Amino acid sequence: MNDVRLRSGVTVAQALKALSELATEADKLAHGTIGITSSDQRDAYLNWAEKAESHLRHLFVAAEPWSGLFTVRYWNLYHITNETPHAYSLIRAEAMWQSERLRSLSDRLRETQQIFDLPAGHVAVVPDTNVFAHYRMFDQIPWRDLTKSASVRLVIPLLVLDELDDLSYRSREAGQRAKEVLRTLAKLRSDVQSDTP
Repeated sequence: MNDVRLRSGVTVAQALKALSELATEADKLAHGTIGITSSDQRDAYLNWAEKAESHLRHLFVAAEPWSGLFTVRYWNLYHITNETPHAYSLIRAEAMWQSERLRSLSDRLRETQQIFDLPAGHVAVVPDTNVFAHYRMFDQIPWRDLTKSASVRLVIPLLVLDELDDLSYRSREAGQRAKEVLRTLAKLRSDVQSDTP
């Protein structure tokens, strides 16, 4: 689950709170089967899934966070009756899986937030493809001087990488430049990854 873009007006704190509450409710559904019929347990889970879908649609731009609620097992839950063998196990497994999925989504959202959170005095620069293709090499540009900030985080959208990749197969001059930029980016990325524990 990679796309954790939030809808306009939704904060990370709001999304994390909602995800935590939904995951906790799923945990309760997974472990709270004593004294209720499997039909009641099924209905409780299906009601939770409807509520979760509504919340997730409100929070996230992409469909993946909410469409992940509708697994094959989810659709099988509709047919559970009080006579269905192992009904509790099926409901429990789906609720536990959804709880884990929502917690994983929370973790991904936190990771994304850390990438984009900037301390005071720091800026993010998002150059377009032309900056990489036609100007000084990006690693030789005095970003801090240009932005008059203590630190600069260079954010490179995937679209820019795709466009550079396309350029690398074109004319000789533009292709060479694009290849050089991509090699430099790859080296920087491998240096950063080797520094992380």
